[in-house]
Amino acid sequence: KSDLTAQLAHAEEALDNRNKELEKLKTDWNVQITTLNNKHSALINTEKERAMQIQIELQHKLEKCKEELETSYQKKIVSLEKQIKDLDIACKDLTDHKYRSEAAIRELKAKLRGSEEELRTTHEELNRLRKENCSLDSGKHEQDKIVNQL
Repeated sequence: KSDLTAQLAHAEEALDNRNKELEKLKTDWNVQITTLNNKHSALINTEKERAMQIQIELQHKLEKCKEELETSYQKKIVSLEKQIKDLDIACKDLTDHKYRSEAAIRELKAKLRGSEEELRTTHEELNRLRKENCSLDSGKHEQDKIVNQL
Protein backbone atom coordinates (compact mmCIF):
# COMPACT_ATOMS: atom_id res chain seq x y z
CA LYS A 1 0.00 0.00 0.00
CA SER A 2 2.82 2.34 0.64
CA ASP A 3 4.05 1.73 -2.83
CA LEU A 4 0.68 2.74 -4.13
CA THR A 5 0.61 5.75 -1.83
CA ALA A 6 4.03 6.78 -3.06
CA GLN A 7 2.94 6.30 -6.63
CA LEU A 8 -0.22 8.26 -5.93
CA ALA A 9 1.77 11.05 -4.25
CA HIS A 10 4.20 11.07 -7.16
CA ALA A 11 1.29 11.10 -9.65
CA GLU A 12 -0.41 13.90 -7.69
CA GLU A 13 2.86 15.85 -7.66
CA ALA A 14 3.29 15.28 -11.41
CA LEU A 15 -0.35 16.34 -11.92
CA ASP A 16 0.25 19.47 -9.83
CA ASN A 17 3.34 20.26 -11.90
CA ARG A 18 1.39 19.68 -15.08
CA ASN A 19 -1.46 21.88 -13.80
CA LYS A 20 1.05 24.61 -12.91
CA GLU A 21 2.61 24.28 -16.38
CA LEU A 22 -0.86 24.41 -17.93
CA GLU A 23 -1.77 27.49 -15.89
CA LYS A 24 1.53 29.11 -16.86
CA LEU A 25 0.87 28.26 -20.53
CA LYS A 26 -2.70 29.63 -20.23
CA THR A 27 -1.33 32.82 -18.63
CA ASP A 28 1.37 33.15 -21.33
CA TRP A 29 -1.22 32.41 -23.99
CA ASN A 30 -3.61 35.04 -22.57
CA VAL A 31 -0.75 37.57 -22.35
CA GLN A 32 0.17 36.87 -25.99
CA ILE A 33 -3.50 37.09 -27.06
CA THR A 34 -3.90 40.38 -25.16
CA THR A 35 -0.65 41.71 -26.66
CA LEU A 36 -1.72 40.66 -30.16
CA ASN A 37 -5.22 42.12 -29.61
CA ASN A 38 -3.68 45.40 -28.41
CA LYS A 39 -1.29 45.49 -31.39
CA HIS A 40 -4.17 44.62 -33.73
CA SER A 41 -6.39 47.31 -32.19
CA ALA A 42 -3.59 49.86 -32.45
CA LEU A 43 -3.01 48.87 -36.08
CA ILE A 44 -6.74 49.12 -36.83
CA ASN A 45 -6.91 52.54 -35.15
CA THR A 46 -3.86 53.72 -37.11
CA GLU A 47 -5.43 52.52 -40.36
CA LYS A 48 -8.76 54.13 -39.44
CA GLU A 49 -7.00 57.44 -38.77
CA ARG A 50 -5.04 57.14 -42.01
CA ALA A 51 -8.22 56.30 -43.94
CA MET A 52 -10.02 59.22 -42.29
CA GLN A 53 -7.14 61.57 -43.19
CA ILE A 54 -7.20 60.33 -46.79
CA GLN A 55 -10.99 60.82 -46.87
CA ILE A 56 -10.62 64.39 -45.54
CA GLU A 57 -7.92 65.16 -48.11
CA LEU A 58 -10.06 63.73 -50.91
CA GLN A 59 -13.08 65.73 -49.71
CA HIS A 60 -10.95 68.91 -49.76
CA LYS A 61 -9.72 68.08 -53.26
CA LEU A 62 -13.27 67.36 -54.36
CA GLU A 63 -14.53 70.67 -52.94
CA LYS A 64 -11.67 72.57 -54.58
CA CYS A 65 -12.30 70.85 -57.91
CA LYS A 66 -16.03 71.57 -57.57
CA GLU A 67 -15.36 75.26 -56.86
CA GLU A 68 -12.96 75.48 -59.81
CA LEU A 69 -15.56 73.89 -62.10
CA GLU A 70 -18.28 76.22 -60.83
CA THR A 71 -15.99 79.23 -61.37
CA SER A 72 -15.12 77.99 -64.84
CA TYR A 73 -18.78 77.39 -65.70
CA GLN A 74 -19.77 80.81 -64.37
CA LYS A 75 -17.09 82.46 -66.53
CA LYS A 76 -18.29 80.43 -69.53
CA ILE A 77 -21.90 81.41 -68.83
CA VAL A 78 -20.95 85.11 -68.57
CA SER A 79 -18.97 84.81 -71.82
CA LEU A 80 -21.85 83.08 -73.61
CA GLU A 81 -24.38 85.61 -72.30
CA LYS A 82 -22.17 88.44 -73.59
CA GLN A 83 -21.90 86.65 -76.93
CA ILE A 84 -25.69 86.28 -77.06
CA LYS A 85 -26.13 89.97 -76.21
CA ASP A 86 -23.61 90.98 -78.92
CA LEU A 87 -25.32 88.69 -81.45
CA ASP A 88 -28.73 90.10 -80.50
CA ILE A 89 -27.41 93.64 -81.07
CA ALA A 90 -25.83 92.61 -84.39
CA CYS A 91 -29.06 90.90 -85.42
CA LYS A 92 -31.10 94.00 -84.53
CA ASP A 93 -28.65 96.20 -86.47
CA LEU A 94 -28.85 93.90 -89.48
CA THR A 95 -32.65 93.84 -89.28
CA ASP A 96 -32.74 97.65 -89.11
CA HIS A 97 -30.32 97.85 -92.05
CA LYS A 98 -32.50 95.37 -93.98
CA TYR A 99 -35.64 97.47 -93.41
CA ARG A 100 -33.82 100.69 -94.35
CA SER A 101 -32.44 99.00 -97.46
CA GLU A 102 -35.87 97.68 -98.43
CA ALA A 103 -37.34 101.17 -97.95
CA ALA A 104 -34.54 102.68 -100.06
CA ILE A 105 -35.15 100.05 -102.75
CA ARG A 106 -38.89 100.85 -102.78
CA GLU A 107 -38.09 104.58 -103.00
CA LEU A 108 -35.59 104.03 -105.83
CA LYS A 109 -38.06 101.79 -107.69
CA ALA A 110 -40.69 104.52 -107.40
CA LYS A 111 -38.16 107.09 -108.71
CA LEU A 112 -37.21 104.67 -111.51
CA ARG A 113 -40.86 104.26 -112.50
CA GLY A 114 -41.23 108.04 -112.46
CA SER A 115 -38.06 108.46 -114.54
CA GLU A 116 -39.17 105.74 -116.96
CA GLU A 117 -42.55 107.47 -117.33
CA GLU A 118 -40.81 110.82 -117.87
CA LEU A 119 -38.48 109.18 -120.43
CA ARG A 120 -41.44 107.65 -122.26
CA THR A 121 -43.28 110.98 -122.39
CA THR A 122 -40.05 112.72 -123.47
CA HIS A 123 -39.62 110.18 -126.29
CA GLU A 124 -43.22 110.69 -127.35
CA GLU A 125 -42.66 114.47 -127.29
CA LEU A 126 -39.41 114.06 -129.26
CA ASN A 127 -41.12 111.90 -131.87
CA ARG A 128 -43.97 114.40 -132.15
CA LEU A 129 -41.53 117.28 -132.49
CA ARG A 130 -39.55 115.39 -135.16
CA LYS A 131 -42.71 114.76 -137.12
CA GLU A 132 -43.66 118.39 -136.70
CA ASN A 133 -40.16 119.44 -137.75
CA CYS A 134 -40.36 117.18 -140.79
CA SER A 135 -43.73 118.70 -141.62
CA LEU A 136 -42.36 122.20 -141.20
CA ASP A 137 -39.31 121.31 -143.27
CA SER A 138 -41.51 119.99 -146.05
CA GLY A 139 -43.73 123.07 -145.81
CA LYS A 140 -40.70 125.38 -145.95
CA HIS A 141 -39.29 123.37 -148.80
CA GLU A 142 -42.58 123.78 -150.67
CA GLN A 143 -42.54 127.51 -149.93
CA ASP A 144 -38.93 127.78 -151.13
CA LYS A 145 -39.94 125.99 -154.32
CA ILE A 146 -42.80 128.34 -154.82
CA VAL A 147 -40.60 131.37 -154.07
CA ASN A 148 -37.99 130.09 -156.48
CA GLN A 149 -40.58 129.57 -159.16
CA LEU A 150 -41.78 133.09 -158.79
